[in-house]
Amino acid sequence: MSAGPETPTRAGPAALPGSATLSLVTGVLAAAAAGVPESGKYLALGLGLFATLAGLLAYRRGAGRARQRLLAASGVTLGLVGVLLGGAKLALTLAAIERLRQLL
Repeated sequence: MSAGPETPTRAGPAALPGSATLSLVTGVLAAAAAGVPESGKYLALGLGLFATLAGLLAYRRGAGRARQRLLAASGVTLGLVGVLLGGAKLALTLAAIERLRQLL
């Protein structure tokens, strides 16, 4: 028997030690990949989603650590920029294909 009330533990996935930094690096790569011709839009979408999710997980687990939370928030922001740029590039590609189909 315990003498006092037990503190509840938080169940859920644990963040990796460098997940905030990983989120920031992949966010930068996602934003840069949007400028790559041909398959860059798909790379930007994939890396952007990964950076956003890793950053959100690291942000939630970085309680009390200002540097880790700031890195994670930056990774989320850059990941979303990569997703938006990649999505816009993909939408423009599909619109161009549809216009060419109408011309033929």
